[in-house]
Amino acid sequence: MEYTMNALSRMMNVFISPQTTFEAERQKPMWLFPFVLYLILMVGWTVMVKPVLQQQQMEIAIEKMQERGMTQEQIDQAVEGMNKMGGVFMWISTFISQIIMFLIVSAVWLFVGNILAGGSLKFPHAMSVTAYSWLVVVVGLLIKAPIILSKQTINVHFSPAAFLSNEESFIYKLLSQFDLFNIWCFFIVTIGISALTGKKSKQIWPWTALLFLLYFVGASAMQSTFGR
Repeated sequence: MEYTMNALSRMMNVFISPQTTFEAERQKPMWLFPFVLYLILMVGWTVMVKPVLQQQQMEIAIEKMQERGMTQEQIDQAVEGMNKMGGVFMWISTFISQIIMFLIVSAVWLFVGNILAGGSLKFPHAMSVTAYSWLVVVVGLLIKAPIILSKQTINVHFSPAAFLSNEESFIYKLLSQFDLFNIWCFFIVTIGISALTGKKSKQIWPWTALLFLLYFVGASAMQSTFGR
């Protein structure tokens, strides 16, 4: 069956019929379009929540400086420097980090498809899996943006963490990773690798589930150690 679905249709279908999207991607990868859209939406989200994001990052930085025993004068000077360079640095670091993470995550899905699942997956196909699955995540961020602005905190989750009050605890950070949109992303990734390799989902999902779980634990540990 020949899939002639255009890029827009593929991006729309990934939310309602991901199998169809990835069948089309198998014949002709169009990973660049969803990735560019992801970057645009990510920029939009960052603009929307920038005041909250910067304030939270500033509070974390001040807390770390206090832990290192810096004087108030030194902290004030550092804060002034961050205020001058913070905006530019945030945009540059966000853009670069997104591209690096995109390539790393795509390499992970390539490893899953070819080595762990024993399929035949090309790197453009792996990038398709990453790009389309990330659309789900960024849409989730946009949905949360009004709540973030209302509550003045980045810690907004559609997960079991919403029922906990101690945002500093490891269990809170771990449960926050089990967000509705992260779980949705997991299913998109599993369906994508399955469709692109021709393997059954039952051969794919244990590996993707394991890697998602490892990421959740690692991200939670990093947040507990270096931030909020």
